[in-house]
Amino acid sequence: MNAKRTPDKTRDALLEAAFDEIFVNGFQAASISNILAKTHLTKGALYHHFKNKKALGYAVVDEWIPQHIDNAFFRPVRDEGDFFKGYERAFGECPVEKREMLAKYGSPVFKLAQEMSHLDDGFKVRLEKIMKWWRDSIAETIRTAQSKGQIKADINADDQAFVLQSFLLGGVSLTMVAQSPEMLKNATNLFLEYLETLRA
Repeated sequence: MNAKRTPDKTRDALLEAAFDEIFVNGFQAASISNILAKTHLTKGALYHHFKNKKALGYAVVDEWIPQHIDNAFFRPVRDEGDFFKGYERAFGECPVEKREMLAKYGSPVFKLAQEMSHLDDGFKVRLEKIMKWWRDSIAETIRTAQSKGQIKADINADDQAFVLQSFLLGGVSLTMVAQSPEMLKNATNLFLEYLETLRA
């Protein structure tokens, strides 16, 4: 899956604002007016790039969410060249305000899946694809780490990818129910502790 954005700054601004709006309010309650107010753009500019609200939502899933996941989890691992240091950096670099947002609103992709997968096939197919890409990407980072001698060779990368993705999504969801940034911090520490059990 391509996690790169279009170089068109107007389109990027709309996608970013739409992502933020959907994150907070969900897709159905997302306000085009709020998106336009945040970007200081006109409806004409929006509809030049997206024919309707649903097309904008689809583009957020296809383009913005993969980039968001890649920047949060996979870029640090690539930059560090070390699976464990990469994940430590990923969580260490997460700003306090982002932790508070996750604790309040939950995982953007999981929240959207819960809201829209049973209502719209277009969202369902796209979100299923995102989840698989994310899981496959985790598995690939595990295989790369195994090839470097960082992770035990007998670990099944695909199975562990499922476990780690479930851990991340479940931990954030439980944190949202409790509305507790402190619980999110604890979940993060437990996640990193679990990763250590994979170390070669």
